[in-house]
Amino acid sequence: MHVNEPIRRRVNDPLERLVFESCLLNAELTTLPEDVKRSQERTLVFKQFSATELVADENLLKEIFSVLVTAHYQTKPSDVKMLLDNEQVKLVCLFANHYKKSDEGTITEGVLSQHVVAVALLIVEGSTCDNMIEAPLINAVNHGKKRLKNHFVPQSLLTQCGIERAFTYHYMRVMRIAVHPQVQQQGLGSYFLSKISEFSTAQGADFLASSFGATKSLLSFWLKNDFRIARIGFTQDKASGEQSSLVLKALTTSGEAELTGIVNEFYRSFDYLLTEEYKQLAVDLVLLILSDCPLNECSILSARDKANIVAFAEGYRQYSSCVFSLHLWLKQQLSGISILDESNYMVLISRIMQKHSVIDVCNTYGITGKRELEQLLRSKVRQLL
Repeated sequence: MHVNEPIRRRVNDPLERLVFESCLLNAELTTLPEDVKRSQERTLVFKQFSATELVADENLLKEIFSVLVTAHYQTKPSDVKMLLDNEQVKLVCLFANHYKKSDEGTITEGVLSQHVVAVALLIVEGSTCDNMIEAPLINAVNHGKKRLKNHFVPQSLLTQCGIERAFTYHYMRVMRIAVHPQVQQQGLGSYFLSKISEFSTAQGADFLASSFGATKSLLSFWLKNDFRIARIGFTQDKASGEQSSLVLKALTTSGEAELTGIVNEFYRSFDYLLTEEYKQLAVDLVLLILSDCPLNECSILSARDKANIVAFAEGYRQYSSCVFSLHLWLKQQLSGISILDESNYMVLISRIMQKHSVIDVCNTYGITGKRELEQLLRSKVRQLL
């Protein structure tokens, strides 16, 4: 459904029209040629553009911005200003070549045109050779006395995760990444991210990073592309309704060592926080997060734990006597697995990991009562054993 009549202004309000035209919010998406839409027939080219180049070619700027506007619901009038004025921001694009072909389909000439198929806004954060963040400034950030503009990742790692060396690293954060709607679901986003990784490494970055509202589909995309979870926020974003996630990909040896510690620390407390701060996370999202948990962050099951799990599954020991062992076992079960059948895990995570009440779990999964729920839990554990 679409809202066509303005709520806050008149139809064709001149001020709104001026803002939309000046800030490119009405930039129209180009229609891609058929050969560009087909993955087997196109050649892809990765390019970076400076603000000077974009100002000199307004048609290119409009084509690039139209992809961003179409793919992102939070595009603001200030985004054009940020793109052209902020020296920390870098714009990179993926172009597809369009060739002139004969009636038989063979290429008869060189490239006729290039079309934007993917766009990303990157921002340089942390310490670089040209900009080292001074210790007094870092100390003020750490003690909540100051916030630094355009340094979201190191600031978050320092103040939320307690990573004291956060500002000594160089980050490239993906602020926005968008693929043209006519060529989505073809692997272009993953290919584009691999090129962005190469570009960021060449720029001397220790980490490639991103932050977004955590949903299963979005987080799956980043995890599939070798990013790791550094943090999940505790509050819901006002616009998306989701809790934000911060993901990192190490690009250097020192970055890899630091990231291992960050990930381990996240998972060390994650299942504890599931009972309160993360209790309302969607169960399929929790399942995805736990599947990326390092095995070394799972407790080794004792002989008593193993006996408790079997006893519960076979029906001769009650749930409360075995729930801690079940918790340890379930976390180990989920670590590093490729989930094929989510239905085997959802009710177990909801009740055992997130500690949702019997009433809530029964209402969510259409179960008639406590006895039927316990029977279902036993059968799921038996299945997985």
